[in-house]
Amino acid sequence: MCLQKDSSKSMIHQQIEAINRSKLTSCNKLLDLVSLDLVFDSSTRRA
Repeated sequence: MCLQKDSSKSMIHQQIEAINRSKLTSCNKLLDLVSLDLVFDSSTRRA
């Protein structure tokens, strides 16, 4: 029983880690898009 509990815990932990990783990557992608937009805005204003 104890072994089963531990294995299920680790599975849940792995799922949570995967979700957190995907959240981080999506946040980074959003930040990249925002920074690209800012760079584009500044370059178009100069022109």
